[in-house]
Amino acid sequence: MKILILAATLIGAAQGWAAGPAPAPAAAPDAVPKAYKANCALCHGVNAAGNKAMAKAFKLEPAAMDLVNGDAAGKTEAELTQIIAGGKGKMPAYKKKLDQDQLQGLARFLVSLRPPKAASKAAPAK
Repeated sequence: MKILILAATLIGAAQGWAAGPAPAPAAAPDAVPKAYKANCALCHGVNAAGNKAMAKAFKLEPAAMDLVNGDAAGKTEAELTQIIAGGKGKMPAYKKKLDQDQLQGLARFLVSLRPPKAASKAAPAK
């Protein structure tokens, strides 16, 4: 019995070696929400549904600040990544502050907050 367990362990290890090293994990699970809170929540709200007071201060329609149901709801992850990186309107660009993985992580996070119907419309970034 011990030989069978040892053989199964060695076979499993050999399969792991053949597959190569495991890919490095993406950012920690809470890293994206932290990046959102640090860079986006002031204007877009803690739940990404927009900060109406900031919209008023910037003289924008509240839908411009709503990333869940507003103007951004129909954007793909790739489009959101591009907007976050380059800015749009009164929103500053974040390409010098955040790396590409962080930008894409934020876009993916925003899509994940959408109601299921809206989220299914946005194709994942390639």
